Amino acid sequence: MSLHSIFVVNTTCNKFIEYQYDISKCTNKFVQLNVTSNTFGPFDVYLDSTGSTALYTGLTRNELISGVTVSIEC
Repeated sequence: MSLHSIFVVNTTCNKFIEYQYDISKCTNKFVQLNVTSNTFGPFDVYLDSTGSTALYTGLTRNELISGVTVSIEC
């Protein structure tokens, strides 16, 4: 098993939420913003490090409420 983190960064204020998963096989994780959240974004989504290349950039609040899929490779 390996530990992976998905970071959702609000680029307006540089605050982030980290989701951690202990993964034993290839998988997809669906990440979305709660509809009751009052944050607006834009948002960037990273896998394992905010120093890596973003998987998604400039997501709007509505796009993140709809959700995005993050693929975690084996």
